[in-house]
Amino acid sequence: MKAQNLIHSMGEAIINAIKIPFSHYTVINEDRILDLIEELEASLPEELERAEALVGQRDQILAEARQKADDILAQARVQAQAMISQEEITKAAVGEAERVRQDFEIEQQRQQAGAERYADEVLAELESKLSRAMATVQNGRQSLNVN
Repeated sequence: MKAQNLIHSMGEAIINAIKIPFSHYTVINEDRILDLIEELEASLPEELERAEALVGQRDQILAEARQKADDILAQARVQAQAMISQEEITKAAVGEAERVRQDFEIEQQRQQAGAERYADEVLAELESKLSRAMATVQNGRQSLNVN
């Protein structure tokens, strides 16, 4: 969110800049814009760390689910060995464990796709805002160089 606020501040600095009469040029405070860009560059690692933390949380949830599935499979195997004489019960336990494993796989894929989609959206939005900000700064600098 800090990156978005900094980009917003850049936009406000440009909007509130002094307009050159009878032209589409404005005079911007170069130091202010450069300071905001520096802050933005410094905040990007924070934004990326937050995205990585979300991916880390997802990985932790997936690891826990994987462990639970392994525990269920192990438990099913122990029960199957204990009830070896009751073949139907053993088959049912193994079938249930396989169903749980398949459910886990499907959920893992869904969460993986969702996390990747979210990370891509965040990075795409950040890329777009940075591109617009850089274009604005370049235009401002060009207008200063024209004079």
